[in-house]
Amino acid sequence: MAVHIHLLHNSLSSFHSHPYGEAIAYIEALKAMGGTATIYANTACDSRILHDLKALPIFPCATDSMVDTNPSSAEQSEFVSLGNAFGSALANHLPKEFTPEEIIYIPYARQNEAHGVALWLKTIPADKRPKIVLFCYRPEFRWSLNDDRTRFEGNFTYWRAVGSELIEQLDSKNILLASTDHRLSAALQAASGIKALTVKMPTLYPLDPAILLAQTRDIDVGLLGTYRPERGSQFLINIIKLVDTRHPGLRYLVQVQNSSDFEQLKTTLNALRFQGNLEVLIGNPDQTEYMQHLSRCMLSCLPYAPARYATRSSGVLSECAAYGISMVIPANTWLSDRLDAGEISALKFEYWTPEAIATCIEIALSNIGPMTERAKYLSHAWRKQNNAQRVLEDIFSELKLGLEK
Repeated sequence: MAVHIHLLHNSLSSFHSHPYGEAIAYIEALKAMGGTATIYANTACDSRILHDLKALPIFPCATDSMVDTNPSSAEQSEFVSLGNAFGSALANHLPKEFTPEEIIYIPYARQNEAHGVALWLKTIPADKRPKIVLFCYRPEFRWSLNDDRTRFEGNFTYWRAVGSELIEQLDSKNILLASTDHRLSAALQAASGIKALTVKMPTLYPLDPAILLAQTRDIDVGLLGTYRPERGSQFLINIIKLVDTRHPGLRYLVQVQNSSDFEQLKTTLNALRFQGNLEVLIGNPDQTEYMQHLSRCMLSCLPYAPARYATRSSGVLSECAAYGISMVIPANTWLSDRLDAGEISALKFEYWTPEAIATCIEIALSNIGPMTERAKYLSHAWRKQNNAQRVLEDIFSELKLGLEK
């Protein structure tokens, strides 16, 4: 019998999101592998996505929803409330029994979702429970790497508790954790007692790489991706101004959240006598439009907060790597680990300041020819390794699942 995945995508709501692209990638990969999927999305999901993916909107809360702003109580209250909400959604909308070939797959999991799964499993007969895969795309907010970046420190209480709950209800061979970082996998496994596998990125590549690799790139510096502080949005104006002062006339492509952000950016840069050319992408385009813009960039700047991306993967990096775009990235992060491993073409900034980032951009632009050549050379290997089919193959192998071809 073919494998069937129940893809529990509680963060799936809009076209411009990695959850959307990855959902398509998983569906296409499963089809190629002889499997099938049912998609479950957020209740706020765009109706067009629900129609196109035949998705069921069942989750009231996304993965990183905040329901308690009090630092002293947030983790516990969210573990309970978000876990209960997730478990209730499963109890109300998923089947009541499963075959051995069915998998519950949560691609954006945290301890809250794991708790919800544990609560829900109690409602399923022991001999009718599915296999469970929890893809933990980042560490918990209150976890941090130690100074030499070898192990995590923080509060592991909730993962210990939920690990015990899950192990009580499932045979160890039927549950798996996964992440894109070996240190995060080690921490999850140590805390929960559940096997944790390190896997690649399940990135969707919606456009023909050969066309994008060959096209003319008319943007010098791109600053694309969701506009928020952990991604350096507060540095944007200073970065552009610093580079513009020393290298006037460059072409920039910047993504902002809304028209108000655009007006503020334009007004401020004009007041600073900006001498370059600014093109702005407003809002959240779909994956194809977004990639068409990104692929115009000779250099992509990812001014991310090192503490937040120490072991957290980046979909933007994966897209740049896949289409041969050189990058500026933060040191001491999952992103710089990819550079150190020889997987991408990039320069890293050591300090999370506009000055350090701007200097890194200048150095990269002065070497953009050889950097681009290397980025294009590495792009094929990146796409071959980082895709949904590779991720599923590794997970299915660990779960001892075969597939009908």
